[in-house]
Amino acid sequence: MSDSALPSSSSRVRGIQERAPAVPVSERRIKTFDQLPDHLQRVLLTTPPYLTTRRAAELNGGSRSKLYEDAAEGRVTAIKNGANTLWETVSILLNLANMPPAPISPAPPRSPTPPPPRKAKAKAPPVAAAPRELAPPPERSELDHAEAAEA
Repeated sequence: MSDSALPSSSSRVRGIQERAPAVPVSERRIKTFDQLPDHLQRVLLTTPPYLTTRRAAELNGGSRSKLYEDAAEGRVTAIKNGANTLWETVSILLNLANMPPAPISPAPPRSPTPPPPRKAKAKAPPVAAAPRELAPPPERSELDHAEAAEA
């Protein structure tokens, strides 16, 4: 196959491991609380309005550094409370709601192969009981012979 016949990298479908480009803030479709999907509105109603960095990173589904990257690009909002950084819950949920869908395709069908035959466990042959050897009768002493003769 020649190189010209290969699809260009821009026309290939992105793999699951590749990073999808973020939607710019100016192009967001969902911009207000009322436009959030129901499941994200429920999260917002049960979560405090501002989160610590750890909880915000958990909600954002990434790391602390990803949270700071999103803040630098204007996708999430943070405030300072002394030395602490607090993250606005609404901005994190709006960021999540505007993420592109993941390009996941179904797995290729597997060829039907029969399972390998199970090996039967080798049973040990039954062990025959060894015949008991009878002990030889005790030898009769002279005393026994004398008692038998008297009787």
